[in-house]
Amino acid sequence: MGDLHDPTDVVADFFYPHSPERVWSVLVDPDVMGDWFVEQAGFRPVAGTRYRLMDLPVPIANYSGSIACEVLVATPNEMLAISWWDTKIPAPVAWRTAWTLCAVPNGTRVALSRPAFSSDDPVVRRMAALSDRFWPTAMTKLGRLIDRAATIPTGEGTSEPSCGPSLPG
Repeated sequence: MGDLHDPTDVVADFFYPHSPERVWSVLVDPDVMGDWFVEQAGFRPVAGTRYRLMDLPVPIANYSGSIACEVLVATPNEMLAISWWDTKIPAPVAWRTAWTLCAVPNGTRVALSRPAFSSDDPVVRRMAALSDRFWPTAMTKLGRLIDRAATIPTGEGTSEPSCGPSLPG
């Protein structure tokens, strides 16, 4: 899998006490994407797939909420990387977001990376501030959905257990 991370990217790590397979299954499930990320239309975890996000507009950040996306990488249980751009901006900039899954003791570490948004442009700085507030909340919601999915009965009538307690610290 190619390295899509720029050394200046902002990377945040999140731990989920579940297997990479369980985390991946919820991360790429289009039926629940709107519950943790943004409502979408046409998403499939296949490289080259183009789809749309329908978000609330934020006029102060010049963010229309009408977002076009493309899946850049979709390696099951390892990485999802997307490119996205605001369709209402005359000269849109394509941003990247990537989720890299790594099995660790008792679960999965998900490294979320995105561009650093370094710019003197006040609109870009506002977008960075919105992003900094958005992602921790979204990833917490994702964790709740993964926890809930771990309690759904399997075909044999039993529940699949989680991978154990979270790592200290």
